[in-house]
Order: sequence, then C-alpha cells, then structure tokens
Amino acid sequence: MPTFRMHTKFSVDPIRSTEAQRELEKRTMDHLRSEFTQVTWKHLSLLGPYEYIETFCAPNMDTAVEITEVVRSFGNAQTEGWPAS
Repeated sequence: MPTFRMHTKFSVDPIRSTEAQRELEKRTMDHLRSEFTQVTWKHLSLLGPYEYIETFCAPNMDTAVEITEVVRSFGNAQTEGWPAS
C-alpha cells in the first residue's frame, strides 16, 4: 500500500482546555480507525508549527484525501496530506 504523511495543526480555541483538546484528538483517531480499517498508522508528535506529523499506509490517494478531510472537519484542524516514498 502507498505511504502518506499528514501534517496536522489543531485550531487554537482559548476556551478549550488541554484535557478537552486531548479528548478531541482521541475521538478523531477513534473515528478514523473505525472508518478506515484498511489503513495502518504510525504517529510522530512534534514541537513546532504542527502538533503531529502522522505517517500512514492507505490503499490509494482518494482514501488519503478522505482521511485528511475527516481530520480537518471532525478534529477542527488544519491538515496537509503528502504522498511519501
């Protein structure tokens, strides 16, 4: 399966606590794991402009695009998806 990288930066919400942000991130990943069962995940957390750079294997580019769209809407985040080799 092709490999992709997704850069994720969650929107800053001054009302949302750190605990609430972690819960949102967990719910987003739970949703992705149940919706895209064929996808395998590797995670890399960062300090810097992105909270996460995640590497995942998906069957095709369309699936990778769907994943970034789900994270963008469900996780209230800015995402960028990139094919990786």
